[in-house]
Amino acid sequence: MAPIPLAPLLGAIGFSEIGPVAGSLAAGAQAAFYGGSVPAGSMFAGMQSAAMGGAGSASVGALPVVLGVVGVGAVVVAVKLFA
Repeated sequence: MAPIPLAPLLGAIGFSEIGPVAGSLAAGAQAAFYGGSVPAGSMFAGMQSAAMGGAGSASVGALPVVLGVVGVGAVVVAVKLFA
């Protein structure tokens, strides 16, 4: 698969240049899994780093991004359903 730009995909689920957007899927996943302490090297940290222009910010293969977006979305939906 051809590389795809990350910024629009990450922005669509709430990762921004200054951190997760309040009320977004990213914010929900952070609250559900990590609270205020996201471990370095976690998938969430990598996605936030890319949104902030860090490692991997230019582009990646489609599969990891799709899996990340689906994973974050599923977690947030589960948390809202079972909270």
